[in-house]
Amino acid sequence: MTKIDSSKKAEVWRSEMELQSKLYIWFYNEFPEFRILSKTVKTPRCLLMHNYLNPKNKIDGTKLVAAGLCKGFPDLTLNVSRGGHGALMIELKLPKQKPKKEQLEVHIALRLQGYHVVWCDSLEGAKNEILKYLKI
Repeated sequence: MTKIDSSKKAEVWRSEMELQSKLYIWFYNEFPEFRILSKTVKTPRCLLMHNYLNPKNKIDGTKLVAAGLCKGFPDLTLNVSRGGHGALMIELKLPKQKPKKEQLEVHIALRLQGYHVVWCDSLEGAKNEILKYLKI
């Protein structure tokens, strides 16, 4: 099995994307049973998936919204069902940051549909939420 190198240690996160990448690498290496194996796709893939589509300009933004892009949707989805939940959805923030109002509104709507939705402001917090969820 391929292991992703996560040797770079960062104490100060420069962006949410960097934090999300660290979480993805940790999950990929920690849970090989949730990898997506393929003979044709060579990039590492697993059931923890990134949901973010950042439009590059207004035209791209309009196209993405027309195709279903939802502002406020959680950053990551762990597509593993547990305890009656269809998936775990994680909004990952930089330390001391909180979700915006439109994000919390989407979280409520997702919970009403049976998804387990959490937000975390640290790598360790997100890891703990995944570990708790997988034990449900």
